[in-house]
Amino acid sequence: MNNALRITLIVFVLLILVGMGSNIYKKHNLNKIVLLQEKMKDYDNKIVSLDQNLSKNVEMRKRLEEVKAEVKKFDKITLDYDSPPVTFDYLINLTKRIKGDLKFNFSYSGQKSENEKIINSYLIKGTSKFKDIYKLVNHLERQQPLYYIRDLAVTAPEVTESDTISYSFMLNSISKSSQPREIKITTKDIPYDRDVDDLFTCDILVAKLAAEEARKLRNRGLFNPDGARLIGITDNQAFFRDNAGIFHVLEVGDMVQSGSVMSIDPSAGNVTFIIDKGSGKKEKIYAIESGVQK
Repeated sequence: MNNALRITLIVFVLLILVGMGSNIYKKHNLNKIVLLQEKMKDYDNKIVSLDQNLSKNVEMRKRLEEVKAEVKKFDKITLDYDSPPVTFDYLINLTKRIKGDLKFNFSYSGQKSENEKIINSYLIKGTSKFKDIYKLVNHLERQQPLYYIRDLAVTAPEVTESDTISYSFMLNSISKSSQPREIKITTKDIPYDRDVDDLFTCDILVAKLAAEEARKLRNRGLFNPDGARLIGITDNQAFFRDNAGIFHVLEVGDMVQSGSVMSIDPSAGNVTFIIDKGSGKKEKIYAIESGVQK
């Protein structure tokens, strides 16, 4: 075998080996790619699962906080001992937290024993703004000491310009012992987030105030006959000077504050107004002789 044939044969064998090596390498790489793709898919599934679990945990934590908030509302303690001075001091401390103008009368109504607990009853009544009463009840229900309210009654006048009301209720305390002992009740801030203003302002009064405001608007810029002097009359005109010294000329039918000019009588020397300030129409007559109202 000559050298040329030998070289050709060697090259041919090398090409076959290179081709086989390339196929093996490509197949190996393809296997790696498939494996990586499977791992990526697995990771994607794990990420989805983790997201779902995290979302559930967030919801569970949110629900846990809601439950804690509900439980906190009923986080009550039974007093070791209670007496009228203890409860009275407690009410005074609550009124300081309310920071309103709450007034109340306090009277002891008796004691009884029930299920090995001591129950003291107190009658609370007074007159205050409804918002302050609401705050007091809110505190009594949400502070830790175990008190409960019964027979709450609220009354208001038929006509009132503010939400001042009369109220009364029985306040019961629950304690462990009737034996006197030193006790201190701590209080906490209770949020007040409700609008309870103007619940008892009478609609009649509201209408009356609205009518008064409308009358003021109508009277704006009009002649005010009160205190004015009639200084002259012609056949169809009357001449007045008001308290400020301003001169006014009026005719029949002219509008004045709270009324109008009804008539001008030159022969009698007087002018008649119809005035209505909310209590009914009334005639007011001004005479030229004396310049004063008849």
